[in-house]
Amino acid sequence: MRDNLRPSLVFIVLAIAVLIVAPLVILIVPLMAVETLYFDHNNIVLITPKRNFILLTAAFLGVILALFLLSWKRNKATYALAILLVIASGVAAYLSPKSYIAIQEEGLKIKGYNHLTTYKWSDMIGILYEFSETEPANYTFSLKNGEKVHLVENGQIGSGERGIILSLARQHNIDYTEKESASE
Repeated sequence: MRDNLRPSLVFIVLAIAVLIVAPLVILIVPLMAVETLYFDHNNIVLITPKRNFILLTAAFLGVILALFLLSWKRNKATYALAILLVIASGVAAYLSPKSYIAIQEEGLKIKGYNHLTTYKWSDMIGILYEFSETEPANYTFSLKNGEKVHLVENGQIGSGERGIILSLARQHNIDYTEKESASE
């Protein structure tokens, strides 16, 4: 029976298998990767940015598209395009755990794909915590140089972490304000 399988059927089955497994991997791997790779005892909270999930989703979509492309037609051009899609997917999957946001005892660290920005508590003049019943809460860190850093709460910051941030703000004489934002 195995000899009777058409290659297009094999590629479709593989694409469907990847499609079934992908959501679970996309939800778990970015969190585990950031928590494992960037663990530090000084972290109050380690936030996985939404772009990590988006990149991993794009990686899986590239693999699925390559498999469907190969199920549709197999010639030199489609093989070349499928290889390029898989390589691009590999790059996206490699970059997906490369960014994080860490709130630490020393300050705030924001790591992008190729840069790390550190803001010390002594560089901050205010922290605004805006919350709403319908929207995720936002933190706005105001710096002495006029720059503002916005963080959207994504469930990784609980009331305990918020309390530690408040105590660090008080310890460093930073104005901390909590306000309910207007619901639309």
